[in-house]
Amino acid sequence: MRRLGRLLGRLYPRAWRDRYGAEFEALLEDMENPAAADLLDIAQGALHMHILTSRTLAWIGGFAVAGVALGFAAAFVAPPHYRSQSAIRISGIEAASRGAFIDGLAQKVFRRTALAELVKQQGLYEKPDVPLEDVIADVRRDISILQDPAAPDSFVIAYSSKTQNVSKSVVNELVQRFMEENLRAAEKGGAGATLQSTAPAETMPFRPYQALLPAAGLFAGILTGIAVVSVSRLRRRDS
Repeated sequence: MRRLGRLLGRLYPRAWRDRYGAEFEALLEDMENPAAADLLDIAQGALHMHILTSRTLAWIGGFAVAGVALGFAAAFVAPPHYRSQSAIRISGIEAASRGAFIDGLAQKVFRRTALAELVKQQGLYEKPDVPLEDVIADVRRDISILQDPAAPDSFVIAYSSKTQNVSKSVVNELVQRFMEENLRAAEKGGAGATLQSTAPAETMPFRPYQALLPAAGLFAGILTGIAVVSVSRLRRRDS
C-alpha cells in the first residue's frame, strides 16, 4: 500500500513534488500501512493541484467525459437482470397486525432448510465450488418483501435474477409457499388470515450497474487525465 501511495504521489505536479516531495515521503514513512482512505486523499490532492491550471483542467475534463461515456456504453451493453414480483392480499386480520403476521410467515418460508430446497428445486446458482451457505445467502439477498404502496392490505414478493424465466418461477414458488405456511398456521390454531394472490408474477428487466459503471468511468477518467498530464510535463521537462 505504501508503494501505491508513492505512485499516486507522482501524479502531483512536478513543481509541487520538487518543493514538498521530501515532506511527502516522510509522511508516507510515518504510515505503517496506508489505508484506502489515505490513498484516496492523496489522489484527491493530486487532482486539486492539477485543477489549478486551466489547460490541465481541460485535459482532465476530456478524459473524465470519455470515462463517463465508456461507463454508460458498458452499462448499456451489459446483459440485463430481471426482477419479478407478485402481490398477495391479506384479509381477516387487523391492519396493525399484518406486519408481524407476514414477518412470522417469512421466517418459516426463509428458514435455511426451505431455502436450500428452493435452490435445488429451481436450479439456482449452480456453482460447485461455492459453499451452500453462500448460495443460500445470495438467494435470500435477492428476495425482497415489501408493502404494496398502492394497496395497504397487500404485500409484494420480488426476486431478481439474470434469467427471466428463473426470476418468474421463483416468485411463483414463493407465493405458493406463503400460502402453504398460512394454511399450516391456521390448522394449528394460529391467526385466521386469508391470503390471496392478486395477479400473476410480473417481470421487468433492469440494469444493476447503470449508475455504478459511469461513476467508475468518471473516476478512472480523472486519474487517467492526471497521469497523462504528469507524463507529458515530465517529458517536456526532460527534453
